[in-house]
Formats: sequence, structure tokens, C-alpha cells
Amino acid sequence: MNTAPSLIEPFELLYPRIHKLWQQRLEDAKLTVFELESGPCHRILQVRVTQGQGPGYKDYILRIPWPWFNDIPFMIHYEVAPLELLKFNSIIPVPKVVAHDCTWDNPIRQPYVILECMAWRPLREVYCDLSPDEKRQIATQVAEMILNIQKVRDVHPGRPIWSHKTKGVLINPIDGGIPKSPTEARSSEEPSTQNYFQSFILQKVACAEGNDKIEASYLRRLHKIFLEMVPFEIWDDTDYVLSHGDLHMGNILVDGLKISGIIDWNLAQFAPRWYGCVPPVWLWDRRRTSARDEMFSAPRPINEEQRKVKQIFDDAVSPVFTRLAYQTQYRLARQLVNLIYVDPPVKSKFEALAQLESQWRCWRMVNGKSWRKADSKEEHSKKSKMGNPKSQRRIGRIGGR
Repeated sequence: MNTAPSLIEPFELLYPRIHKLWQQRLEDAKLTVFELESGPCHRILQVRVTQGQGPGYKDYILRIPWPWFNDIPFMIHYEVAPLELLKFNSIIPVPKVVAHDCTWDNPIRQPYVILECMAWRPLREVYCDLSPDEKRQIATQVAEMILNIQKVRDVHPGRPIWSHKTKGVLINPIDGGIPKSPTEARSSEEPSTQNYFQSFILQKVACAEGNDKIEASYLRRLHKIFLEMVPFEIWDDTDYVLSHGDLHMGNILVDGLKISGIIDWNLAQFAPRWYGCVPPVWLWDRRRTSARDEMFSAPRPINEEQRKVKQIFDDAVSPVFTRLAYQTQYRLARQLVNLIYVDPPVKSKFEALAQLESQWRCWRMVNGKSWRKADSKEEHSKKSKMGNPKSQRRIGRIGGR
């Protein structure tokens, strides 16, 4: 039963229960607990543990989902799974999961995740004070980190989820199918990307039809854009790579000028490569702090320093990434998927949908004809190579004489 408090619990009431939780793990532990800046989804605390009489200590991070979310157990499972998936990857630094509980049957009476504390300062705390050369060093590392994340693949598009039953990671496919074990070997029976997303959208439409006509209308409009994107080969990509889902300066930890950790993986998912090619506009534009600010990335940065940082990033990352990052149709496809996934307030999501419809209409109007011309030229070229069947028969007869 969910007995989580309906309001934010005062620290003074929570602390004794945190102490009790650690007593179960380490009987002679002495605790010092610090409340850190919390995120939109979690209350975050730093727990400093001292054992025995020695001067040494060890720091942990305790993450507790805010009680007003409806799917708290899934939040825990989605947070733990990517970290377990990447724990043997020495290139991508992620915190180690020490313990987690998705129930309320524990000393703190709330679901939680305990992580080992990494050597860290969030990049956002230091970036503005870096010299231009130091910013370019960070930009190179961000590019390398994104490429390393995209080297992790699976044949199923979906979110890694921790299975309490199997004590391992499964992939929860976006089409609502049965969670599957991670695998890189694609079989011929796997649905296409188009079919995966088609099933995903239509299932959401069907669920909304009987309960919420406004939501159903919203989803049908998204489905219309989805179908209009099909001829432009956006949904042909079956190379499903890992995407962090919320990579920004607050989720990148640095030790000096070295990236020491990537945190907050609860939105991670395997998706077509273009979905994860979100340009880190926050590297060259201080006004942008979120991955969702990518719509402002296409114009040239406003000053020479910012242009150099962007150029360093673009040179360090792959040409495929820059193509998928900056071409408008892929940005709009990312926006489409995010509007299907997320559940913002009704007014803001309809405003975002109207903006997407307008931008897609403009892009399609400008590029649709040239795309069809390119297709017709390619088809004509194929026919030319094959030759006219009548001519082939005539040539055959002549050659036979």
C-alpha cells in the first residue's frame, strides 16, 4: 500500500528513518546527512558514513522520488536499469547502485535508490568560469561521451527496466510488448521501426478514445504527422542506440577539467540513432540549459567564442551525428516522439503540438517537391541501368544473328 506522505516531509522527521536504514546495513555506522539541491523527480540527500573510530568516511547519494508521482516503483526500475547495464562499461562513468527498494516496506517508508557518490561537481557550477580553451576541452569530451553512449546498442527500441523477478535488466519495448532480454543480434522477424512506433501511437489513441476525447484528438494529430514523415525515410532507421534522454550540464559531473560522471539515467532508452543526436546547445549558448532547447541550435552562435566551441564539438563528434542533429526533419521527429512520451499540462502540450505542426508544414512545403524529384531521378536511373525491356529483346535478337 502506498503510504507516502502527500506533502514534502520535513528533514527532521526523515533523518531518524535514514539512520535506521543504515543501521540495518552497517551497525556501527555514524551518519551525517546533507540535503542537496533536489530535482523535479527526486529528493536528493548526501549521506556521509563513518565506521568505527577511524577518520575515514564514505559518501553516498540517497534518491527518493517525490510522493506525488503515480508510477514511483517504475521510476526506481527505470533509474536502476541503465546504471546496471553500464556498470561494466569502463568508458562511460556512472554511479554504482548500492541498494534500492521500489516498495514502501522499508525503514524510511518510501521507495529509494542508494548510489555511491562520485568525485564530482556539476558542470553547470563551473562552466561559466572556464577559459575559452577550457570550454573547448569540455566540448571535446562531451562529444566523445555521446559517441560512447551511442555505441551501446539493442535490437529493441524501448527503455531499460530493472526486473525484480529476474534481478536483471530487460528492455521494455515501446510497442507495449513483453519485456525482452538485452541483445544486439537482430532477427529477420523483428518489426520495423515504423511498425514499432505505429503500434505505440495507435495503442495510446485506443486507450484515450474511451476516456479522454481531447487526449485522443491530440494523439491523432501526432499520428498524422508521423504518417506524413514516413516517405522521408525518417522511420527507416533500425540502428537502436542508447540515448541518455536528459543530458545537460546538471547531469554531467566534472573533476577539474575531466568529465567524471554522467548521472540521472531514468529517461534513458534505446531508439533510432537520430533520437539521441540532440546537439548540446548549452555548450555554446548560456541561455540554453536543457536538451529541449535544441530548436535554437541551427543558427550560428552569436559571438566568435561560442562559434569556436560549437565548431570544436562538431569536429569531435561524427559526421553522422551532425547530420542527424542539425537537419530539421530529424529535430521535428525528436519533438514528435517527446510529445508522445511526455505528459505536460494540456495547454502547453497543445501549444507545442501546434508549433510542431506549423514547422513540419513549412519544412514539408519547401522540401517535399525536391525530395520527390530526387526519388523520381533515382527511379529513372534504376530503369536506365536496367534498360528498356523491348530494347533488350531487340538487342538480344541482333546479338543472336
